[in-house]
Amino acid sequence: MIRTLAFVSLLALAAVAWGVRERWGSEFDFAALEEQSASDYRLRLVELTLAARRAPRSDRFLDHPSGAPVPWPPFFHAALALAARASLAREDGDRALAGVDEGRLERLAAHAGPVLGAAAALAAGLAVLAFHRGARSRAAALAAVLAYTFLPTLAAREAAGRLDAHAWSSILVFAQLALGAWMLRARLFSDLALAAMLAGFAGGIALLSAPQAALAVPILLSALLVGGRLARERAPRDTWRAALLYAAVAAAIATLSEPGPAAWRLLPEPRQGSRSFVGGVGVVEVMSSAWLALALFPIAWLVLAPSWRRPERLLLLAFGAAALAFALCDVRFASAFHASAVLTLALALVETLGRPEGSPRLRARLLRLAFLLALPLAAAPLLSPAGDPPSAARRSAWIEGLRWIRAQTPSAGPFNHANAGGEWSIVSSPAAAGSIVLHARRPVAAASFGSRIQSGLPRRILEVLAVPAPDALVRTMRELDASLLVVSPLFLRDPSFERVLRSAGRPESETVLARLALAAADARRDASNELVLLYASAERCTPEGRDDAQPSGPVISIYALAEREAEDSDAALRSR
Repeated sequence: MIRTLAFVSLLALAAVAWGVRERWGSEFDFAALEEQSASDYRLRLVELTLAARRAPRSDRFLDHPSGAPVPWPPFFHAALALAARASLAREDGDRALAGVDEGRLERLAAHAGPVLGAAAALAAGLAVLAFHRGARSRAAALAAVLAYTFLPTLAAREAAGRLDAHAWSSILVFAQLALGAWMLRARLFSDLALAAMLAGFAGGIALLSAPQAALAVPILLSALLVGGRLARERAPRDTWRAALLYAAVAAAIATLSEPGPAAWRLLPEPRQGSRSFVGGVGVVEVMSSAWLALALFPIAWLVLAPSWRRPERLLLLAFGAAALAFALCDVRFASAFHASAVLTLALALVETLGRPEGSPRLRARLLRLAFLLALPLAAAPLLSPAGDPPSAARRSAWIEGLRWIRAQTPSAGPFNHANAGGEWSIVSSPAAAGSIVLHARRPVAAASFGSRIQSGLPRRILEVLAVPAPDALVRTMRELDASLLVVSPLFLRDPSFERVLRSAGRPESETVLARLALAAADARRDASNELVLLYASAERCTPEGRDDAQPSGPVISIYALAEREAEDSDAALRSR
């Protein structure tokens, strides 16, 4: 009866996790636009996989006309494409997408995050059982699900409308850590071999899914090799054989499913400054789960210090330390750290609230008191939303402007074939490329997905947007065979663009980007008469993403070269 009640409680909390993510909102600033672009490009990869029946490795709609490699491993969007084809394909559907209607596919993608988030919360509760056995194991499971459900950073990454591999990566990390703990405790070689094969399967899928999930592979392999020398219940040779079996299964699945995987997909992509992990500066950011994790994680380690001699706890400690080190340099590894932090915090909470054995020392009491006092801060962002309330209107205005391009401009070529290049392209912020290629279905001159722009074509685009006169921008557009320019006030807060401005020693108000993005909606031409305004949204915002301050401009403005307007005389300003 108690077990049934505990399992029902876990399912109920997982349902709560789904509800929190379905209702989660956020500001529409540059960071949100950049995240939206990455989410939109994942959806484009699903579309390309549906059309070609295989996951693409490169896309010629990026970095027109040569194309660019797909920035992520293939499993996540390939699995979504398979699910969409199995559940949404119809005979009267969109033939360009293998019978799947675009609107239904978008709805599936919009709700995938909350569903996977609820599954990840449930996986956290099951995984912690591998690290805590005894009278309070059910309490540990409930604590893990609660932590995963309500930590704001996790809810934001898995919110409705955002297609992200964060929750899927967390599920793979939980599976590998739980199976690793099983391997380290197993006494019979049959149990050890079974756990190694299952962990190898999860590790192979992780190698094909995301680098943050694949981080567990070398950590677990190292733990097995070290455990082989420390094990007392079984022969060291058995542990080493299990490690070899684990590595062989993981490598076989990754290699056979994706022959010749590109190693660069697993390399870190550092982001600028504090945005690498811990976020911005301010009271709300300090109270966010990223900062709390950095504060609570060491305390949780000290609370659990008496039990770190157990091999499974050492595995959790090693993985958490490695994930934290990687996450501080590369935001993609934050999900791996979050997974280990949820398990560690749940274990520490149970140890703190549980009845202490014997007479704990004063240091242990102080650590447990500090942990209990700091823990409630994790829910503060849920009770006090950060900054401006969510603005669906500005987000919709951005998408509507891109859909206007699809409907009102000539096609550049087949949108559903990764190897089909376009006849012309669009110049815009490289960070917005994913949204443009999905909603406008037009190639972009340069693309970047969360990486630091230091050189190459993306850097060149930012440099020509940072000069006072539009001459260099117009010349670059002609060289790149770009017919349209898409700008937004939000682009002014691109960290890469701000870095270019600092290098040039120029204020943003003197840049061509500021002049074009903050122009009035009825400004037909720019001062040089080289660019013609075709479209400007009625919805306006400031560079910070607000609508209650100045200077502001249309959420999206679309310009064409003057000679293109002469060829297309019926192009007119449309405001929505």
